[in-house]
Amino acid sequence: MTRKGLAVGAGLGLVSSLLVGTAPAFANETLALSPTSGTSYKVLTTTDFDLTVGFAGNESSQAVDTVKYLISNPSGATMAFDVIANGSAAGTVFDRVPGSTTDAAATATSVVVGDGTADVIGARSGINVSITPVEATSANITVRAFLDINGNDSMDDNEARSPARTIEFIDHAIWTGRAVLDTAVVGGTTLSAYVLLDGINYHQLDSNDVQVEFFRDNVAIASPPAGETSPAVTGGTATVAQRTNPNIAVWSSADGELRATLTPDSNTVVDAVMATVANVSTSVYSARVRLYDGTAWQVVANSTNGVTPTSGQISALAAITETASVSTDGSDNIRVGAGTFTSRTTATVNAGFALAGQAVTFTISEASANSIATAASITAGGKTLTNSNIASTQRITVDVVTNALGRASVDISYTGIAAGNTFTVTASALNTNAAVTTSAVTYTAVLSDVAFAQSNVKAGSLQTVVGQSFSVTWNIVDTFGQVPVGTYRLVLGENSSSANYAQTINFVNGAATLTQTENSTAANTYTLSAAVEQQNADGSWDATPSAGDAAVAANVTVQAYTADPTVTTVTVSASATGIGAAADLALELDSTYSGDRDLLRNSVAFPTLVDVSTLTYTVRSSTGEALVGEPITVSAAGLQFAAESDTWFGVGSIAGTTNASGQFVVKVYSNLAGSQTVTATAGGVSRTQELVFQQAKDDTGFTLTLSAPTNAPKGSTFKVTATLRDEFGNLVTTSSTATNFNDGTTAPTFNMTYTGPGLIVGALPTATVNGLAEFSVLLGANDTGSISVTASYDADGTGTASAAVAASASVAVGSAPVSTTGKVNVGSFNGKLVVYAANLNGARISWKVGGNWGTGVASSNYSIFNRPTPRAGATVSVDIYVNGVKTLTKSVVTR
Repeated sequence: MTRKGLAVGAGLGLVSSLLVGTAPAFANETLALSPTSGTSYKVLTTTDFDLTVGFAGNESSQAVDTVKYLISNPSGATMAFDVIANGSAAGTVFDRVPGSTTDAAATATSVVVGDGTADVIGARSGINVSITPVEATSANITVRAFLDINGNDSMDDNEARSPARTIEFIDHAIWTGRAVLDTAVVGGTTLSAYVLLDGINYHQLDSNDVQVEFFRDNVAIASPPAGETSPAVTGGTATVAQRTNPNIAVWSSADGELRATLTPDSNTVVDAVMATVANVSTSVYSARVRLYDGTAWQVVANSTNGVTPTSGQISALAAITETASVSTDGSDNIRVGAGTFTSRTTATVNAGFALAGQAVTFTISEASANSIATAASITAGGKTLTNSNIASTQRITVDVVTNALGRASVDISYTGIAAGNTFTVTASALNTNAAVTTSAVTYTAVLSDVAFAQSNVKAGSLQTVVGQSFSVTWNIVDTFGQVPVGTYRLVLGENSSSANYAQTINFVNGAATLTQTENSTAANTYTLSAAVEQQNADGSWDATPSAGDAAVAANVTVQAYTADPTVTTVTVSASATGIGAAADLALELDSTYSGDRDLLRNSVAFPTLVDVSTLTYTVRSSTGEALVGEPITVSAAGLQFAAESDTWFGVGSIAGTTNASGQFVVKVYSNLAGSQTVTATAGGVSRTQELVFQQAKDDTGFTLTLSAPTNAPKGSTFKVTATLRDEFGNLVTTSSTATNFNDGTTAPTFNMTYTGPGLIVGALPTATVNGLAEFSVLLGANDTGSISVTASYDADGTGTASAAVAASASVAVGSAPVSTTGKVNVGSFNGKLVVYAANLNGARISWKVGGNWGTGVASSNYSIFNRPTPRAGATVSVDIYVNGVKTLTKSVVTR
């Protein structure tokens, strides 16, 4: 009989619940027998199937050459066997007729298989038997391991054995299975499918047992000839390796899939050859399973499924940026250890399609194999990326959708990241016939070193008085705006002959404070030097502590007075005011920010502001002396201020000190339209300055609201008002004939619709004036039903620049339903009969006194109706109705 050697990893086999056949249990079934890999006992007829035997440990240690296998082959299929111990051949394999020394025929229906090596039982843990049917027809083979203690090649009743295991070898031609094609991406250059073969032991398939063939519109995708050149490669031509179709399906234990992928060619350049096989949205792609039976490939029936490539409406994606974060520095560096930040891109969407809801996929990947620490993890969208295999590049993908501004973003958190670790982020999306992708942004982890130092003396000098105490605080941060790692101190000195402050102060949580009595002997101007040093591992101090071995310092200019100066006047000059004939100041349409830009770093997304108005304040004493270091505060509700070369920001107010010229210079920006009053105060003296800012441009509408009554009585008139505002609450005028119209860069559209009974007074508005679009409706006495009103605004008329906004309202014709919490009452005073209605806004209130009726509609939640009484002292009965329903009857004495 032909014997086939096969090295299979040994291990302790376990009895599986997926066994096809198991003989009745015996008391001596102490051996285990199970597949060496996988759990199923079903395979192709060409597959070598491996079983592993395991021991209970209480078998006789005197038994030698005892492990054998009883094989039942009822159909007489041609077979071959091999026995392997601990991963290598156990000895000379034999197969015999049970109970004899006669070799069994290849088609024998019962065979005992063993090897000729005398091994101690304890050394035989993990002995495998490999069974190979030689013919292609289906066959069931039953295997049982036993300890042949007496060496008679027969399984006697007293000998330890395993349960019986039946292996199903299935003919390729009758196998049931299918290929499931992954979603095809329009413009993509690969197709991938996984194979399902019902019940098969995928782990034991031979490497060339299964293929997948890919089709486009039911025609097999052809391979370009080997050596074909592409003319589209920049700088010349490129030779393209031949693509293969069909492709071998490979089992992945990690993914639990038997998968095959069609790759157009081995050239990474998007060239003409690749373009000829790029997926298109007008085609249907499918895949088919092929099984090799030893001589030919058999096509498995019912194995195709068709997919049409998905497409989208995104024509371009902007370069990836990250939002403000204490984990990033704005230069593609991240802080070592743990952190969180958000990556985002902005989509350009095809005309006529909404900006919101477009699909974008972010891919987060190691920059290369083993580019992040093995202990590191990166998490996004509920998925986690780790360096699970140092030999390959690991990645995850996260699917998101764009918001109303066309932005797509993904929150990324990481932990265990070490210095020098790198990973990339890319974004991709689909257009109608191609995919669009951003360039990859590579993030590099860097150490936390001190990068910046700053004092709390802002925009000017520090003012002190001889003999009086003063204090200054310095803060240090790393490039991420966080307290740097390490031990730091502040080294102080001065260049004054009379003041003496030389000392060192340790930084605690990134801050160091000097508290000192001004010890100058006379009025004095000097520089207080402040240098940062970092302690080295050996205890010495480094005067160049930054990552680039540069010095870090924040000197302060000091003006010492002999007496506390008194402020008499504060004057202001403005570079522009927008008052009178001057053009209104432009709006700065950005969010507002506060804080020190140098200290906050990338943790706050400070804008690049366009200069609007610069205010220069001069503070003087009664003698006209310009006061240096004088504290000053400039304020105006809601306005943005910036000082000290746009590094010191404030919203609503900003504080600092005057410079050597007695001046405080501040830039003013506004996202609020119209007249704004700015007030500066120094030493109890104030000065105001009016600034006038432009109205919102017609293409900046952001919110749209619609006001209309919930109910409108028959025969009444009601008003509908639409209000359009920009992102900052400014009213937006779209009527080009309005006096406050401010033309934008695009052509917005505004529309209103009205459906239902009633007569519109005039015409429906097609534009807003002072942010409002209004019209009135007259209802007839017999009108019934409901009214629907809508308003819509599109900043550029196409929905491309930003998503259109809309609002709607419904009006019920007739009296409002009776409130379950409303109340009515009636009384009399000053010659009047008075009816009260509480919490009945919009309801029709009627009253009857004798044969006389009165009626009215409650216009608020507390309404009063009255009528004169002819005389006092009379007792009258009053009936009160709410929307025609009698609600109260009361006797009232007129007064």
